[in-house]
Amino acid sequence: MNFKFVKTSILDALSEVDEIRCRLKAKDVDDQLTCIRIQIHLLNAYKLVAQKEMDQDDGKWLENT
Repeated sequence: MNFKFVKTSILDALSEVDEIRCRLKAKDVDDQLTCIRIQIHLLNAYKLVAQKEMDQDDGKWLENT
């Protein structure tokens, strides 16, 4: 798996959702909350991918010792 590509894609999506959230008016509270929920899910996905990448790196390190 190309972890760098996946993490970059997630960060790009986070940025786009943030731009949308910033354009929403203050009265659009439900839409603001939806954007925040999407960002939380994206951050959790990023965390999982980063953990998987670290686990794979640890496995490579163990194989090389």
